[in-house]
Amino acid sequence: MKQNTIAIIYDFDGTLTPKTMQEYTLLPKLGVKSKSFWDEISQEVSKTGAETMMVYMRQLLDHAKNKNIRISKDEFLKMGRDIKYYSGVEKWFNNYIKKIFASEYYYRGKVAVFPKIVVTDTTKTQFIFRINKGKEKLSQSINEHMPEADRPIPFDNIIYIGDGMTDVPSMALIKKSGGHSIAVFKKNNKEQIKISKNLYKAQRVDFIAPANYNQNSPLFNKTCLLLDFMVAKIRYNLQIKD
Repeated sequence: MKQNTIAIIYDFDGTLTPKTMQEYTLLPKLGVKSKSFWDEISQEVSKTGAETMMVYMRQLLDHAKNKNIRISKDEFLKMGRDIKYYSGVEKWFNNYIKKIFASEYYYRGKVAVFPKIVVTDTTKTQFIFRINKGKEKLSQSINEHMPEADRPIPFDNIIYIGDGMTDVPSMALIKKSGGHSIAVFKKNNKEQIKISKNLYKAQRVDFIAPANYNQNSPLFNKTCLLLDFMVAKIRYNLQIKD
């Protein structure tokens, strides 16, 4: 197998957007303040020991039900247009997005009724293995052994871009397995800068940069250098095998 495909995997909230997506979409629609919403979730998680994402997704539906608001796929689509991205994000992708892995609701009719898929800090690593092994459908098992040489996208050919502590399991897995990771932060945000520096110090990431995706930004230039390095390594490995 010619392992000549490079995958760049992105976190979303805080990585491609300054705020979490629900702060642009559902929370304003439900008339809920962000701080009070997250405080409520933290209290329930602390009290019950429940998983944060499960509580978050259920509470959104509870708030919608209490206000007699039906959350449908069409509504999510409309609200998605209100999400604000970091500068340069839309040009950065240039329509090359192959797959999106995310938490999802189960819909009865067209209305969301309960969480169907929940992607947490640690379960993100499952999807990294799916990309690595070329088994991206949830119906496909990734538990059977697959020799490294048979994997469509080896870890060496993977870059992970994230913004914080929730990305540590993914960053650690990829770095430990020979891949690469990048930490981005909101410019002038001291807390995010501190987190990124700590990730770099702990060798979780190759480099850190402000979340500016425009051409010739530090993030753009350093990512291009990293891609040049990876492409050169792929070419070298293919020539050695030949």
